[in-house]
Amino acid sequence: MKYLKIILFNLFLTLYSVETLLIFFNNKNNELSSDDIKLKKIEIAKKENLSYDLRERKVVFKDLKEKNKNIKPVFNFAPTFRFSKVFNNALEKNELIPFRGPINSKTLTCAEDLNYKLVTNDKYGFKNYNETYDKKINTIILGNSFAVGLCQNNDNDFTGNLNRQGINTINLGVSGSSALISLAIITEFGNYFSPKNIVYLYYEGNDLEGLEWEKNIPLLMNYYNDENFNNDYLNRYNEINKFLYKAEIESLKEIYKEGIRYKSKKYTLKEYLVDFIELKKTKKIIREKILNKSKKNFDEKLLIETIIKIKNKSLKYADNFLFVYIPDSSRYINNKLSFDQKRIFSYKDKIINELKKEEITIIDLTEFFDKDKNPRLFYPFGFNGHFNKKGYKEISKVISRELKR
Repeated sequence: MKYLKIILFNLFLTLYSVETLLIFFNNKNNELSSDDIKLKKIEIAKKENLSYDLRERKVVFKDLKEKNKNIKPVFNFAPTFRFSKVFNNALEKNELIPFRGPINSKTLTCAEDLNYKLVTNDKYGFKNYNETYDKKINTIILGNSFAVGLCQNNDNDFTGNLNRQGINTINLGVSGSSALISLAIITEFGNYFSPKNIVYLYYEGNDLEGLEWEKNIPLLMNYYNDENFNNDYLNRYNEINKFLYKAEIESLKEIYKEGIRYKSKKYTLKEYLVDFIELKKTKKIIREKILNKSKKNFDEKLLIETIIKIKNKSLKYADNFLFVYIPDSSRYINNKLSFDQKRIFSYKDKIINELKKEEITIIDLTEFFDKDKNPRLFYPFGFNGHFNKKGYKEISKVISRELKR
């Protein structure tokens, strides 16, 4: 028993010594925290004499709301709303849920370049000007936040840039969504617009992860399993308006709730202590380096099959379908990739090769970035995130070359 206690003591001492070393050693190689990145962005902005806004997003929203009552909180059919009571109640009751909202309103977008911007939503709740529908639609953009054009306004996202090139384009993207949402959207709206081109933007950073959430929603799987399934969205906007009103009230209560919703320093220190006790870093190293395993398992087969369904559905309504592969910014900005990042990136070849078998036209933006001497110039201040104004503009030129006029 005595020797057993000594062995256990030495074992615990060794493990926690390793954990301590990993904390200090790994921190040198870790990505910068969001606060560190923000400070570096401010430094750059000051040096280059650029404007910047340090207010919290909800403070900016409140200030704008006082001046313009038509500014409303955004809604997305996405994991960001998985804790919404309004959203979950609608799912349970099988009520109609919009893909995006609000309708005919202004919303506030993010500030990765340290400047918040207002976005115009159209009569369907998507990020478009209603005037775009006055002419024949040439191109539809599908996808998640990159398709939406975070964190830019309507004029500087992909849709705005293509419209300036004379290609009448509408944006049917939904932030935080994945392939099943895009399949649902093209099912509901494709036949109504019958464009020449439908473009699906796939983002390798989180679309596989987002699909894990979407595939557990029966409503979305109906579009996948039943070729003829349709919710008749365009004729049910009275129901959609009712849902968006309830979602708006819920979001406003959260925005105007007293206090800051961010974690306090005290809570963060508590989390660090819990992580240390649980040997989080040591277990991570064992899992990744020794066992070669990850906590995340992705269904790439479902992704590929869903994209093929999007393509087949699209070609019922359009002449041309494009698949755009958007690489994660970490490929070009981080000095050291995490195990999970490397694993996600490893799906790329299989996805592209399987889609090539379906004779899908593919725009692989890793090729575009690999040719550029400094890909950082396409991201806000050269840090991870969505594209900056220049990034959306230059990539829209790449996409436009493959579009039918």
